Amino acid sequence: MYLYGMNASRFLIAGLFCPSFLCAQESLSLNEVWSSGLFFPASANGFDAMKDGKHYLVLEEDLLKYHFEKEAATDTFRFSFGSQPLIPETYELSPDENRIILGTDLKSIYRYSTEGTYFWANIKDGLAQRLGGGPISYPTFSPDNRHLVFQRENNLVLKNVENGTERAITTDGETNAIIHGSGDWVYEEEFGLVKAFEFSEDGTWLAWLRFDEREVPEYNMTMFQGQLYPFDYRFKYPKVGQPNSRVDLMLCQLPNGQPKRLSLPLHLEYAPRIVWNGNGELLLMGLNRLQNHLWLYAVNPTDGTFRLVYEDSSNTYLEIPDPIVIVPGTSDVILTSERSGFKHLYRVNGSNGQTLPLTSGNWEVTGIVGYHEKSKEVFYSSTEFSVVEQKIYAVDAKGKRRMPVLTSGQQTAELCGDYLVLTHSEAHRPFRSDLYSFKGKRIKNLVNNDELEEEYARRGFAKPEFIQVPAADGSALNAYLIKPSSFSVQKKYGLLMYVYGGPGSQLVQNDWMGPNYGWFQYLASQGILVACVDNRGTGGRGKSFRDITYGRLGEIETADQLAAVDWFAGQPWIDSTRIGYFGWSYGGYMSALCVLKGAGKIRAAVSVAPVTNWKFYDNIYTERYMGTLETNPKGFDAQSPISMAANLEGALLLIHGSGDDNVHWQNAAELSSALVKANKDFEQFIYPDKNHGIYGGPTRSHLYRKMSKFILEHLDSGRP
Repeated sequence: MYLYGMNASRFLIAGLFCPSFLCAQESLSLNEVWSSGLFFPASANGFDAMKDGKHYLVLEEDLLKYHFEKEAATDTFRFSFGSQPLIPETYELSPDENRIILGTDLKSIYRYSTEGTYFWANIKDGLAQRLGGGPISYPTFSPDNRHLVFQRENNLVLKNVENGTERAITTDGETNAIIHGSGDWVYEEEFGLVKAFEFSEDGTWLAWLRFDEREVPEYNMTMFQGQLYPFDYRFKYPKVGQPNSRVDLMLCQLPNGQPKRLSLPLHLEYAPRIVWNGNGELLLMGLNRLQNHLWLYAVNPTDGTFRLVYEDSSNTYLEIPDPIVIVPGTSDVILTSERSGFKHLYRVNGSNGQTLPLTSGNWEVTGIVGYHEKSKEVFYSSTEFSVVEQKIYAVDAKGKRRMPVLTSGQQTAELCGDYLVLTHSEAHRPFRSDLYSFKGKRIKNLVNNDELEEEYARRGFAKPEFIQVPAADGSALNAYLIKPSSFSVQKKYGLLMYVYGGPGSQLVQNDWMGPNYGWFQYLASQGILVACVDNRGTGGRGKSFRDITYGRLGEIETADQLAAVDWFAGQPWIDSTRIGYFGWSYGGYMSALCVLKGAGKIRAAVSVAPVTNWKFYDNIYTERYMGTLETNPKGFDAQSPISMAANLEGALLLIHGSGDDNVHWQNAAELSSALVKANKDFEQFIYPDKNHGIYGGPTRSHLYRKMSKFILEHLDSGRP
């Protein structure tokens, strides 16, 4: 589960802006925010560095080759299939960069997975040949450049691109039964495991995971899609306490070997990652069912033996180390662990398991950018500079760390050959990307969003204020507040609290807030202040701060949110009778809890795609934080909005997509039934066939128009 609808891809910006009091301000409409694209910044992502470290590829209508330090493309590659030009949506180069895979007509399967029509071609002549006949997924070149493996109808297929022959490596794949080489629904959603096959470094072995999901219960959704008779869409979805797929490790020696199946050690319930080390062994990561014990095994492909390399455990739960970085030329790995109480980098000796910390301190490593071979450093992001303003650092094998570039705002980065593409933004400034050497020397600007920043000033957007508010236990919580540019302490304003609040999440960051920033500014221009508070249980502040919600999701978070409401209600410029909540997904759950537990404090709440009882949600996410119905029998109903329906006093707008494969509409239906049974008035809106994101065509514009009308009706201080 993750924040949906409020997060954004990482884009860019720069430049000084005209203070709002010097600029002519124009009013802002919802249509401009959600339909015009006006507030979506330009991006500078997607650099595909080539092996020479000096060039990169960019896919536009053609595939263009650039030198990092030059403006014009040095080469243009075009492709055709038969007599027709081929315009790919995606591509992947072979390891020797002489061949290419081209994808078209891509269609989503679940959150990240896709299938489509794929071709391969030689770069020089651009003459494409189709792969697989029908829709396929994840075509990948072998390290020797001679073969391709792809998934078709849940089976893996090997294609020799030199002689055109094809052979099925597996044949027992079947929908809702057996999957070879990709994750099942819950692995994809909660572990981010999409493609689940990997070539060894020399290309002589293929390893993959086989999912047998026949014992996993099915969930069905009625899909309408304008048909005379709706149809049931069925897929495997393991809820709390229900059986998972049985996962086996598969190995096949290429090109002509037969698959062999290795059963996982009995204590492993999950196998979220496989990766080959630099010593010809396959590393298999495993977890127990409660996800509080992790093992990393090295598997010998020849004899199928397992050797323990690394182990970690927790009294609560573990977050999987991702990614696992293989140190080139060795079998050592670099990964993250919270064993010190804060997430840090460790180097694990692949031979003897010796584990050495590379970073330490009362701050968190929040992500690994990658390993740079020339400098022999790991680049990573962390909260060392500030919890609300993460920066990029580099550390070597001796633990010597540095900040390559100091910029304002939050940083993200991409290692591209000999270069570092550094992106930074602030809450009030969309992204700006610049090209640096890996040592930190600035070479050139790649993208800025000066025009968008000027638009912010022209519209009178007010810069968010970063503050701290008291938690229920008196500790300090990070928050931001958006006021209108015409704010006056002599007036009283309504307040909308925007919430997510789930384990490890972080909304309060000095980072561009995404398209919703324009919506928040629209609400502010209508006299509604917008605030966001990261309650206890959220990320960036250490394991104990996050794990306090373990086994009782919703309890601590709601107490902190309502304590923050009390603080805001005490400010002389807040109308304490007009405070509301808005949240989506976990935030929808929190928004519903706040209006039900905050009776008399919360005037109105918008709850989008909420979980309403954790027993309805998938087992990997829920059991990680709540245990099972057997280990935590009272915890599930204790913080369920369904159990509190009779408490409703404020206005509630409940929104869900009927085609939500993630948080099922069942959640909203059960809460609706409970509210009706309690004889409580509320509003509900269902988006037919829409998934957890509730988008497509004018859907988002419609959704935000509906929510805005509801919020203004109940929170606008100038209305009766």
